[in-house]
Amino acid sequence: MSKQSTDIGTWLANLGLGEYARVFAENDIDFEVLANLSDEHLKELGISLGHRVKLRKAIDGFGDLPVGAGANPSEPRSDAAPIPHAVDAERRQLTVMFCDLVDSTALSEQIDPEDLRDLLRAYQDTCRGVVERYEGTVSRSFGDGLLIYFGYPVAHEDDPRRAVLTGLKLVDAVSRLKAGAAPLAVRIGIHTGMVVVGGIRSHDTLDPLAVTGETPNLAARLQGFAGPNRVVVSAITRQLAGDACEFQSLGMHPIRGLTREVELYTVEREIEQAPGAPHASAHSHHQVVGRSHELGLLLDRWEQVKRGAPQVVLLSGEPGVGKSRLLRECAERLRSEDMLRIECRCSSFHRHSPFYPLIDLIQREMGLQPEDSPEARRDKLEHLLERLGLDPENKVPLLAPLVSAPLGARYAAPNLTPERRRAETVAALLAIPEAMAAQKPMVFVVEDLHWVDPSTLELLGQLIERRPRNPMLVLCTFRPDFAPPWLPYAHVTQLTLGNLTPEQARTLAGNVAGDRELPAEVVNFIVGKTDGVPLFIEELTKFLLESGVLGEYHGQSALGNRLASLAIPTTLRDLLTARLDRLGAAKQTAQLAATA
Repeated sequence: MSKQSTDIGTWLANLGLGEYARVFAENDIDFEVLANLSDEHLKELGISLGHRVKLRKAIDGFGDLPVGAGANPSEPRSDAAPIPHAVDAERRQLTVMFCDLVDSTALSEQIDPEDLRDLLRAYQDTCRGVVERYEGTVSRSFGDGLLIYFGYPVAHEDDPRRAVLTGLKLVDAVSRLKAGAAPLAVRIGIHTGMVVVGGIRSHDTLDPLAVTGETPNLAARLQGFAGPNRVVVSAITRQLAGDACEFQSLGMHPIRGLTREVELYTVEREIEQAPGAPHASAHSHHQVVGRSHELGLLLDRWEQVKRGAPQVVLLSGEPGVGKSRLLRECAERLRSEDMLRIECRCSSFHRHSPFYPLIDLIQREMGLQPEDSPEARRDKLEHLLERLGLDPENKVPLLAPLVSAPLGARYAAPNLTPERRRAETVAALLAIPEAMAAQKPMVFVVEDLHWVDPSTLELLGQLIERRPRNPMLVLCTFRPDFAPPWLPYAHVTQLTLGNLTPEQARTLAGNVAGDRELPAEVVNFIVGKTDGVPLFIEELTKFLLESGVLGEYHGQSALGNRLASLAIPTTLRDLLTARLDRLGAAKQTAQLAATA
């Protein structure tokens, strides 16, 4: 990513619109193009009405942009979102990746310099494409080496997971490139830790992507422990990545420059999971606290479904407030029922992939395996449709391309206009959950609508607005910044999860502590610091119990003298930083207030 595209990504983040950095990069939109974007252009990019208004105001705030390559609105008017200056150094958690090409020195002896240049350019472009898909930032290119950040200029609550998955995808993508007949290979090291970003001078200018701290140095050292086409991560990155991948411990190793040994892991493979699984470790399995009303409402809507009245519940709430946890508790209450439950999840990685959640659902229902041939994929699609009582003759030609299956000689490609083909595809996709619900009453969960792609949003709109024909409870979750575009129908219930009361927060902290009794001053500290957010309560309580800050005194937990100066738990830093980044210009106010 060039410095110019980094600047525009940072500018978007400062507006609170960092989620569009990737789509701007994919469409080659720089500051010169920015001045000429019309409202129709912004619509075409999939930007919502409210965000279009905000963008137009910010763009207009630059006045007349200079024309020419590299034009950069470095001095916007006061009502526009300023691009942060590098002097504004910032302390934050960062996941750093070093990616190095194997045997590049030998390649330089074997290949003509011009061919080597073209090969390195293809290698760098391939790596950038993978990194940008997971919304990382290539900070530096060293020819055969890349320094990559996850968590800056825009943080996500799952940056370590993004980095680990990126590492696996880089290995796969680079190995498809060849130097002569031999495939290329990379070594990758990843570490997560606290850094200071910015404030470092390079060539008489302040470098906005300069990072200081132990984290990049350790990531570079880890890369040295990786074999060809291997990804090595630190223990903290492995912990924060959760169960997205299978890891293999390499044991404890001394690291040059460090006084302590570090436990290292190799990343073996990505684990194919049900939609809720990637976040399962972030939510407790303790008894649900303070949600009896909301749980009762969900169970009531299920009773209406069983009586023949399909229902839709739109569940909103901030990250960590317990949306997924509430749905899991509802599933537990319905475990003894003769019913089906299917889930799909929108993904921040696939916001521009049409119908991604439904395609992922169909592939799981098909029972696809990585080793399946294209023909086997088509056979499994046919079997799924037959099992659901749907006609493969009509549905396979529409659905096969979505699951990367060939039509072969059995089916003819539909002779339809693009508009008609799209409408028929939407109908074929909708037919699958409808057919499932025709066999048994069903709960259909769609999580994280704030990341929904436009095609899936259109499909869900048809399902919700016309009301499911068969006994189905549709449960959709999303964050408050997503506004459901559907009118309030009688069969649609909108439900917002708020934060817990102080008393409920105390109960939850006690549940997490289990047999250990927390003194009142510790519980009050937890309640005061977490603002009633269940995830924060659980993680801070576990942090206090596991960190050694609380001592033991006559069998009771005692408050250590470090309590008042506790750092934020590592598990919450990315989530909180992502929240701050979404504040836009208000972020600086929040940072100043934190120092008061």
